[in-house]
Amino acid sequence: MDALKEEAIKLRYPRIKVLRSLDELKEVIEPLDLAVFDNILELDPSGNIDTDTIIENYNWFADKQVDVIFDRSPNCDLSILHTYMDLMRENGLTSDEKTMFRITLEMQIGAYINIKDATANMKKYAQLSASKIDGKAYGRPKGSTRDSERAVRAKEIILANSKDFNGTLCDDDCVAICGVSRNTFYRYKKQLKAKRGDEG
Repeated sequence: MDALKEEAIKLRYPRIKVLRSLDELKEVIEPLDLAVFDNILELDPSGNIDTDTIIENYNWFADKQVDVIFDRSPNCDLSILHTYMDLMRENGLTSDEKTMFRITLEMQIGAYINIKDATANMKKYAQLSASKIDGKAYGRPKGSTRDSERAVRAKEIILANSKDFNGTLCDDDCVAICGVSRNTFYRYKKQLKAKRGDEG
């Protein structure tokens, strides 16, 4: 966290103590404390955006009755997640608490990643436009077939969560956490099956 961001958090939460690592926080946190993070991805200290690690750490705080909030991904706040879970129950979802929490959190992680990617893409397109005006080369080389970072991440989510691969989620739930359109989801799924040697 940079100094400017740290000062902004201290202004918003004057009594807060800023800690530098998740392990350090876990050593001093107590029930009913408030844990404030910059965003949901900070719950994976490796920076690899591993959903299982994020959920495991989130559950650690929830089980300790610690209120968890996120400055730049407020839809992942613990109180908001419980609101979403209540709405899901009202709409007939009857999964156990842990499963419902996981599904809800995965959806919000996916939503935050989409927003983050969209913001990054806007900056990238602005830079590309400026490069084009200046006459510089931009974009991938012609004929390149390498997946974009977003495609790689979506495929990793499909492999880990789709019941057609290593997970337990149906297509509808998997689409929700992938952060891509339904058509793109099925295209990626078809590519993954082809790579594995499946047909169709």
